[in-house]
Amino acid sequence: MRFAPNIFASLIAAALMLANANTIRATQTSAPTQESAPGIACFGTFGSGVTCLTEKGWQNYNKAGKQIGGDQITALAQCPDGRLLVGHAAGAHVFDGKKWAEYKLRGVTSPSGIACDAKNNVWLSHYGGVSQFDGKKWTTYPASSFAKDEDASVSALVKDIAVAPNGAVWVATLNSIARFDGKTWTVYREGNGFSKKYFFEKITLDAKGYPRAAVNGGVLAFDGKSWELLENRDLLNPQATLVDADGRILVGDDNGLFLYEDGAWSRIAEEKLGDRSVRSLAIDKRGRLWIGTDYGLHIVKDDQWTHYYMHNSDLASNDIRVILTQGNGPALPKPISKKPGSISGSLVKDNKPLANVKVEVCVRPLGFFYKGDTPCASQPFFKSALTDKAGKFRITDLPVGNYVLTAEGAPGKWAQLTAFFGGSEFVPVAAGKDTALGELTVEEK
Repeated sequence: MRFAPNIFASLIAAALMLANANTIRATQTSAPTQESAPGIACFGTFGSGVTCLTEKGWQNYNKAGKQIGGDQITALAQCPDGRLLVGHAAGAHVFDGKKWAEYKLRGVTSPSGIACDAKNNVWLSHYGGVSQFDGKKWTTYPASSFAKDEDASVSALVKDIAVAPNGAVWVATLNSIARFDGKTWTVYREGNGFSKKYFFEKITLDAKGYPRAAVNGGVLAFDGKSWELLENRDLLNPQATLVDADGRILVGDDNGLFLYEDGAWSRIAEEKLGDRSVRSLAIDKRGRLWIGTDYGLHIVKDDQWTHYYMHNSDLASNDIRVILTQGNGPALPKPISKKPGSISGSLVKDNKPLANVKVEVCVRPLGFFYKGDTPCASQPFFKSALTDKAGKFRITDLPVGNYVLTAEGAPGKWAQLTAFFGGSEFVPVAAGKDTALGELTVEEK
């Protein structure tokens, strides 16, 4: 395995292929149907499949378990008949309470969104259009039907889909929002409903079925006739949007969690969430807010918080990308205690051991830039150690989880362990186990 450059230098692993994070997973049990439990909550991860919490406990579904065909989860939904829908990088799967099945649609490998209408028809948004499955056949509406752009490749970037109670289908493309009434598409974009060009990722609906779409700088809200920008300059990279029964808007962002209420924005739960990126939001009928972040799952009601991680639950990953709640949601199990593990290895440069070098691990991906004294210093959890005379290191007492490894190969110059595609490589740590990385070579770039 090689490690590409990120922060001034890179690490090359000499002889070890790291285990995929999917090797750390809970024992699988059967999932309940809508009738056999008062509610469920499911969490999609990026690389570790789906974890569902039910009255029977934690249950993991992934490619290794042969329930779904891909572990990079892009969307979750539930139909009125209780079927669980899962969109992932390799396609889409459905669980009817007894068995899993794959939705096969030619040309669709990574749906960006998934939804179910009142008639239990399944809708997928994907590159090049949206598709509907009525239980017998697929009908595909090409992006050219509802997206217009000088660059056809931009128009084809269909980002999300939602279905209103009245059956209207709302679709977000990269720079437009469209509504389908079953016969006709109505498109909103710059010069037609919007005063300028906006870029979209997700779309959500309020209780009346009107859309809310977060963008850099605020939230676009539709009242049935026109759009209004609810300006919030603190929204720089919105990840998730939720509208509660009272019409209040919650937005998860790299900057935290924001609430729009009574015409004003406020940042909330800053102390509880810290520097985490809020990636997903959901609310159950008990009024509990479920918050998925890049480090942990957090549930709150009446200022009472519960925090779940891989080290105190059977979550498949600490990076929660999508959340689905159904009904009252499940009872919250007590956090458990897992024995810590460790990461060990050795560093060399120019075929010579690197002695007295700082090695750090943390829980979030690293980019080219960081704030703080070290790349990991501003993260929710990090720990470090120094190499010995032989260049060997061991970082102990690590909670079960996945970690990014970085080392100061030269004064002020850091390198990180990266995957083939150049992003951060996560090193899995299991309960009571040492993850031995072998020899790692620091390369200047």
